[in-house]
Amino acid sequence: MRIYRLSLNTLLATLLGAAALTLSGAEAPPATQSQTQPAATKPPAPAPARKVDLFADGTSDRFWIASVEPFNDPTYTEPNKPEVRTVIRAQAIPGGDWRDLGAIYSRAVGLAHLQGEAAIFLENGAWKRLGAALSSGPNVPGTGPLLACASGKRMLYAIRAYEGGRVAIN
Repeated sequence: MRIYRLSLNTLLATLLGAAALTLSGAEAPPATQSQTQPAATKPPAPAPARKVDLFADGTSDRFWIASVEPFNDPTYTEPNKPEVRTVIRAQAIPGGDWRDLGAIYSRAVGLAHLQGEAAIFLENGAWKRLGAALSSGPNVPGTGPLLACASGKRMLYAIRAYEGGRVAIN
C-alpha cells in the first residue's frame, strides 16, 4: 500500500479536475500523476450530481418536511404525467403527530415558512404556500436553479441563478 501526502490545493485540484486557489489567491500548480496516485490506476469518475429529495423547515411551534418521491400511479390518466411529486408533512412541537398536508406534482427545490404556513419552492421557479389551502405566489425572478431560500417574520427570501450572470443583469 502506498501513502501519499497531498496539500489541500493538490487534493482539490485532483478532485475537481482543475487548479485550486490557495488562500492568498494564487493558483496552485496542477496535480501530476505521480503526486496523486500510482501510474497503474486511473482516478474514479466523478459522481453524477444528485438532486436533493428531502427538505425541512420549522418555527418554535411547528416543523415541516417536504419529500420528493417518484410518482408511479398507474391510475393517473391526465396527459403529461409528472415523474415526481413532493409530499409535505407537518408536526406540532413538542411531540405532535405527523400530518400529511398534501402533495404537489412537481419537484421541490426549497422549503421555508411564511406566517405559520409552509412555502414550497419548485423547480420551475414557482412557489406554493400550503396552510389551510394551497395558494401560489409569483415566480422567483431569474432563469436558473434556486440557489437559496429563507424565511423572515413576514417575508420570504429566495435567490435564483440568472442566465448570463451579473453581466446580464447590469
